[in-house]
Amino acid sequence: MAKVLNVTGGFYEKNKVMESFVVKASDLTGPKGCVRECMMYTDCNAVNFDMTRSYCELLDVAISDDETINNSNEVYFSNISDWTKDEDACWPNTCPPKTKCIVGYGNLNICIPIVTPCSSGPCKNDGTCTFSGPVYTCTCKPGYYGNICQFSPCHVGPCVNNGTCSVSGSTYSCACPLGYYGTNCEFSPCHVGPCENDGTCSVSGSTYSCACTLGYYGTDCEFSPCHVGPCQNDGTCSVSGSTYSCACTLGYYGTDCEFIACKQNTCQNGGTCTPTGGPNYECACSLGWYRSTCNKHACEDEPCANSGTCEPTGGSDYNCECQDEWSGKTCDKWNGIGR
Repeated sequence: MAKVLNVTGGFYEKNKVMESFVVKASDLTGPKGCVRECMMYTDCNAVNFDMTRSYCELLDVAISDDETINNSNEVYFSNISDWTKDEDACWPNTCPPKTKCIVGYGNLNICIPIVTPCSSGPCKNDGTCTFSGPVYTCTCKPGYYGNICQFSPCHVGPCVNNGTCSVSGSTYSCACPLGYYGTNCEFSPCHVGPCENDGTCSVSGSTYSCACTLGYYGTDCEFSPCHVGPCQNDGTCSVSGSTYSCACTLGYYGTDCEFIACKQNTCQNGGTCTPTGGPNYECACSLGWYRSTCNKHACEDEPCANSGTCEPTGGSDYNCECQDEWSGKTCDKWNGIGR
């Protein structure tokens, strides 16, 4: 490999060809004519002369500031000693970057821009441009993509719920509105399901609100109609639609089990009140008394005749202790003794 610093004048190495593309081609011309035309042609960076055919190509080198020359057996640079100059206006090279120095008429240096497919800066977002011939390729920074790196990690709009996307290194980050969170702001204040008892959650600004089903209340619908404990006297509360109902213990009744079945205690004469369910009760009467309130005595009507003695036996039943000459249930039968 060889390097040529001044490609439009000076020394060329025989049997070498430069990687380049043709600006202008001429037939039936000599090497000096080819060189002379190249010196006056502003886009010419090199001369490629085929001595076997007197064929000349004016070339624009398409690789770098230090052009590479490759081996070839068919086309080569002629060793043109008679136009080599003792003084080279392009040595040292005073042209600015991205330009090439050529020696023009009167041994004056001419700075021409090196125009490549990357000269226009086609690669966006700090992508690196490389080219091969007239075709360029963009190598994108991590996170960017597209044929000219035009797409950033935010291109697909990953941030939902009005989150703001910003590029962060090779990825993205989302600035979420108040109340929203998650990598993509995908979670709202309702995400965790704060509303209890089938309440409906809706976003309200940066927080949430719960629409409670009938009977329930509280920020999160956490309170039921039974929350305040309306059932008295150990009654059991259960939700019933939008309200509640109380299952009362035996002896109590009322909406809130507030009433006592035996509170009035209508059992007389030592009778004992026994609840039977709801407001109902029974009186367990003491011996000799009967009826619902124990207000009637078995011997009250003096059923035993002829000086018989009445003895209650339970409920309305009784026995009569008769005098010797009398017998029967009520001592009403005379035995015929003593008369």
